[in-house]
Amino acid sequence: MRDEDPVDHKNEKTNTVPFGIVPKKDEKEIMNMDKIMELAADLGKLIKEDARIKRMEVATEAYKNDADLQYKMAEYNVQTIALTEEYKKPEKDMEVIHAIETRINSLYDEIASLPVMIEYNAAQEAVNAFMNCVNEEISFQITGERAGESGCTHDCSTCRGCH
Repeated sequence: MRDEDPVDHKNEKTNTVPFGIVPKKDEKEIMNMDKIMELAADLGKLIKEDARIKRMEVATEAYKNDADLQYKMAEYNVQTIALTEEYKKPEKDMEVIHAIETRINSLYDEIASLPVMIEYNAAQEAVNAFMNCVNEEISFQITGERAGESGCTHDCSTCRGCH
């Protein structure tokens, strides 16, 4: 071994590196990683400026600040815990269980019909479809294969599963 080479920790039979020991990276590999991380940061910044992301930020803020929604969600969570506790009891009171289930279903319907929740869900779906398209394109550039039969059309409204 030459003086400038690090100790070779590879298993000679399997040519693998033991867990926890990272082989020395060459200068080109480090430069590639730096470039990839730089491009990833630029891509992240560009994505953050997309209208779908902006819409999601606005919807998230409205979701967090809607007192009626937050109250109903808190009650929904309390009712769900109460139902779980009721089911744990050896002597289950089916009338109580039915009353709690009815209230949970009612709260779910109320929450789902609130305009702020409808917008939040729609914005989330748009972001998910957009990010799926971005990820599919990155995967295509790496593998040369499009996911599924239709692949990404670069029009996120056409992505599978969003409509």
